[in-house]
Amino acid sequence: MRIHAITITNFRAIEHLELKDIPESGVIVIHGDNEKGKSSILEAIQIVLTEKHTAKNKVTKPVKPVDRDVPVRIRLDVSVGPYRMIITKQFIKSPSSELQVLEPRPANYTGREADTALDDILESHLDRFLLDTLFMRQGEVGAGINAVGIPSLTQALNNQDGEGGDDGTEDTALMAAVEAEYARYFTATGKRVKSYEEYFTTVENLEKNLDDARAEISTLSAQVDRVARLERERESAQQKLPVAEEELVLRRSEHEAAVKIKEQADDVVARLMRAEDDHRRAVKQQTERTELRTRADTARTAVEAQQEKLTAAVAAAEKEADEIARRTQVLEDARGVEAEAVNAVRTARELVDSLTARARREELEALLGAVDEVNDQLMTLRTRQAGDTPVSAADIDALQQATEQVKVTRALSQARGGSVRLTATTTSDITIDGQTITIDADDHVLDLDHELSITIGEVTVVVDPGREIAQSHRELIAAEADLAALLDTLQVDDVEQLRLRLAEQQKLASDIDALARECARIIGDRDIDGLRAEYAALADQQGEATTDLTLADATTALTAAQEHRDRAAEDTKLADAALDALRQRPADRELTILRTQLEGLESTATATRDDLDRAVEENSDDDLTRAVEEKLGELTRIRAEKEEIDAQLKKSDPVTAEVMLQAAEANVQSYRDVLSTTAVELARLESHIEQAAGASERHAQAYAALEAAEHRLASQQRRARAAERLREVMIRHRESSRKRYAAPFADKLARLAARVFGEETGFDLDEQLCISTRSIGPRTVNLDHLSGGAQEQLAILTRFAIADLVADSSTHGVVPVFIDDALGSTDPERLTRISTLFGEAGRDSQVFVLTCVPERYNYVSPKVMHDIDSLKTVPSIL
Repeated sequence: MRIHAITITNFRAIEHLELKDIPESGVIVIHGDNEKGKSSILEAIQIVLTEKHTAKNKVTKPVKPVDRDVPVRIRLDVSVGPYRMIITKQFIKSPSSELQVLEPRPANYTGREADTALDDILESHLDRFLLDTLFMRQGEVGAGINAVGIPSLTQALNNQDGEGGDDGTEDTALMAAVEAEYARYFTATGKRVKSYEEYFTTVENLEKNLDDARAEISTLSAQVDRVARLERERESAQQKLPVAEEELVLRRSEHEAAVKIKEQADDVVARLMRAEDDHRRAVKQQTERTELRTRADTARTAVEAQQEKLTAAVAAAEKEADEIARRTQVLEDARGVEAEAVNAVRTARELVDSLTARARREELEALLGAVDEVNDQLMTLRTRQAGDTPVSAADIDALQQATEQVKVTRALSQARGGSVRLTATTTSDITIDGQTITIDADDHVLDLDHELSITIGEVTVVVDPGREIAQSHRELIAAEADLAALLDTLQVDDVEQLRLRLAEQQKLASDIDALARECARIIGDRDIDGLRAEYAALADQQGEATTDLTLADATTALTAAQEHRDRAAEDTKLADAALDALRQRPADRELTILRTQLEGLESTATATRDDLDRAVEENSDDDLTRAVEEKLGELTRIRAEKEEIDAQLKKSDPVTAEVMLQAAEANVQSYRDVLSTTAVELARLESHIEQAAGASERHAQAYAALEAAEHRLASQQRRARAAERLREVMIRHRESSRKRYAAPFADKLARLAARVFGEETGFDLDEQLCISTRSIGPRTVNLDHLSGGAQEQLAILTRFAIADLVADSSTHGVVPVFIDDALGSTDPERLTRISTLFGEAGRDSQVFVLTCVPERYNYVSPKVMHDIDSLKTVPSIL
């Protein structure tokens, strides 16, 4: 297949593109910026070859322009096998198809007929799998191409191994038939398919039915045996039940006697517990009486001892009061002296503060006076400055330039113009430019620098000085007007006056700056507003001290007063410290505590004695002793009674009697349950035996059905094993064939790769002839572990190898190779090496390269370069 020309109209972003006179071999590089439509060329070739003109699917719809409602049109001039033809298809809007066959015999087709004729030609003379493989789209860097899936390559490789003959198509058809037969029985993973599995399922189900029939017969036999066993159990129970009932009567009487003894024993235990409680309470009352007498004696002794302590404490408290009175007087005297010293310090400080304030006020008055004087001068100068219009050196330059411009313009005007002299023998009035002038014998000269209108009597003379002189006059008038406007704006008469004003303004600014610096020097870093506020506050103070003392003398007097005050304060502290230990009045406090404690002890002794008197009055000590003895005697008698009843209880053993009674009851109930259960079970078994009458017949039917199903399964198994065996043989034969023709493909790849990766490059191919590993010398790397650039290079080399092998050996002939925007990840050295392979690949076929970086292919030779913008300049003609 060779492409001669292509025209694309309204295809995505392409409004119109024409690529003509394409060479039958060689490298064609189409370059341009991204989104210019390079990839659309490849896409358009695929669509026009593979899609019917009526197609409106996911392939054709996206290529319609988004901003125009127009048809997509593709025209392809191409050779396929012996045919040279022009394909024209229009999609989406007003779809149409035209096929013009030029060779070997001219013919024309339209519509569906054109699509059908094109499909027939391509089916016979073009390997579509090969075409799709050799279209390397943008981003497709994978080198793993399934070469076995390309029939023309398979045929070429078969021819390479020397056996020839088979073209790969018949083997594929046979393998497909074998696979179809194998698929009747097994899935791709080797599992049985549903229809084949159903034979096994049927046999399994029938085996289960036969097992059920066998189980039914076995169950029937077991049920007959169970009936006989149940009848024997019922007869035995009927014989043993009366004996068990007699035993039950005996056990019940024994249990009742044991229960009666147990109740008597419980009563004795209760009475014993009450007697023990009564004895404990009598002993407790006797013990509490003894403790109460002891507490009464102890309380009386404590009161007597406390009274002795109180007498000593009274004497100590009186002595303490005398000492406190003496030390308190000393403290009061010291505080009086300190108060007088404090008043003296206050008076001395007020005098110092007054003298300090007066000195500070005088200082601030002088400082603020100097600042106010400078500020008044500044105000005067700034008022003068504000009333004067400011000028600058630029104003002087502008006025000087305007003045010079007037002088120059006037000189040019005078130099270019002439003059008119007027004289009169008798004095006469004439009109010049509307103004009356008297002319006499003296010359009256008029500059001829503009048009003059002179009226003498009834005669008017118009004097034209010429265009150049008139233009000079107009320029002079304009310059004079500019000068006058500038003088008016600056409010001066000339440049010298403006210079004097600038000098005056500069001197005034300098004087203002000097006064500002002087004011800043006087103030320094002080807050002038704060100083004024301080001065105002000092001026408002009243009652200044009238004294002849200086501030230094007053400060000395204040220091002496402070020292005297400090000594008086120290004396006060010493007196206060001497009194501090006695302020708590420890002796008086101890006296108060003793008196309070005595009151508590006397109260406790009285209360204890009263409690003892009341207790004796209620029960004397002798009464308590007799009560203890009586309760002890009652307790002893009940304990003896308990020993006697415990012996009887041990002999009767109520617990064992109750257990034996429960066992006898269980024995009777067991025989009764056997009689009830056997009656019910015999009735149930009789019903089952009646219903299982046809079990033998069902068993025979299940056995016959299973035997027939096993025959059918055996037949299917023989067919399945035959298909499985045939498939294994075919796969083994195919693998053997692939191993034979994998070597030429690997050799071709190695020869091409040697140019890029080095002479020691080799490849391992899997069963689909995909590259699995690349070796360079002893180093072998899996395809997936190669860099992006290496994978991209192998993807290109694989396509070149396939194209070369098919071109040499296949009846389908050459197919163009399309490389869309590749080699972006290739380093400069390998880029140079792989470029040489492009030229070799284009020796017998066409290699189309679409790129946005044409410099990558500078080393390719020979090649044809096309800028895509130049291909899109031809107008569309529908």
